[in-house]
Amino acid sequence: MPETVSPAMQAVIARSLSPIWNAHPKSAEEWKTLVAKVAADTVATLPAMRERRGVKVEPATIAGVKAFIVTPEKIAEANRDRLLFHLHGGGYLLAPGEAGTREAILAAG
Repeated sequence: MPETVSPAMQAVIARSLSPIWNAHPKSAEEWKTLVAKVAADTVATLPAMRERRGVKVEPATIAGVKAFIVTPEKIAEANRDRLLFHLHGGGYLLAPGEAGTREAILAAG
């Protein structure tokens, strides 16, 4: 374990790898099942994350595109008139919908 990183990062490094990292779906149906399971598992963790980070998440539609507006409860004066636009990656496949808000919640918090 590297001693040059914080104890919190050491705990992250020590974790087991996600079981999906070795998943190799063979069909479209297997991919859909995997994506749905991972998304559901992620969504289940979001309420606690939003609470810890002090943010609210609201679904929206912008110019016909489904989106989520993630707003911190406290905004520094210097940032009150600013907008951070986060585009979730995922290869147009992983973490669809609300599951894709995890990184935005962390950034907003």
